[in-house]
Amino acid sequence: MAGTRDWLQKNFYKFIAHVSYIDLLQLNKNLSVHEILELLNTPELSGLAVKALNNTSHIKMIIDAL
Repeated sequence: MAGTRDWLQKNFYKFIAHVSYIDLLQLNKNLSVHEILELLNTPELSGLAVKALNNTSHIKMIIDAL
C-alpha cells in the first residue's frame, strides 16, 4: 500500500466522516495521522489537538488542516 491516505481512500472513501480516528487506528496500526489530517472531520481534529497540546508542531499541522 502506498500509504495511509491511499489505504483510507480505498477502504472508506465516501464514509470517512462516519469513522472515528480511534476506529481507524484499530484497523490500521501503521496509520499516519499526518497524511490524513485534511480528511478528518472537525470533532476528530479537535480530539487530536487536545492530545497534542504539548507538541507545537502537531498543533500547527492540525490548525493548518482546518
